[in-house]
Amino acid sequence: TREDRGPAALIRVNAERLALDPEVRGAISELSADVRETVDTLGLEGSFAVDITTWRDQGSETFGYDARIDVEDGRLQLADLPLPTTKLRGPVFVHGEDGQNRVEVAAVHGVIDNGADGEPASLTLHGTVDVGTTGIATDLSAVVRGLELTPRLGRAVDAFGAFDFATWELLAP
Repeated sequence: TREDRGPAALIRVNAERLALDPEVRGAISELSADVRETVDTLGLEGSFAVDITTWRDQGSETFGYDARIDVEDGRLQLADLPLPTTKLRGPVFVHGEDGQNRVEVAAVHGVIDNGADGEPASLTLHGTVDVGTTGIATDLSAVVRGLELTPRLGRAVDAFGAFDFATWELLAP
């Protein structure tokens, strides 16, 4: 019948200069606890504009959603990689449905702190992150220019688990 076609609910929200505060984090949890956990793990903060459409199909208990997020002044701080990344800006697209979430990072730019004595390094991120019932799959590329190869960076790479500090010292200029 005609009533069985299309969504049972459809909501569209458009917001500008939205802070990633506890209320917004709670809303993210309602859409996807996995995406909220990823946001928290990445230590994301800052402000953004968002255009999100969410729906629930007839007979479904869960919502699906499509979002365009324009990062305006983002910050990223991985606990395991102590290199503060700031001034993030650029588009991110998110699609979530049936427990699967795909995040597409489309040339997000920012800077990485080089410490008190150095100019910040430039960063461009591009790629995808898939979050769902089978875990997280990441296909992100980063281009970094001007990052100083210092013992601080070596310790950060060691803490992140990319390779140990002894290897860093062997390879460092």
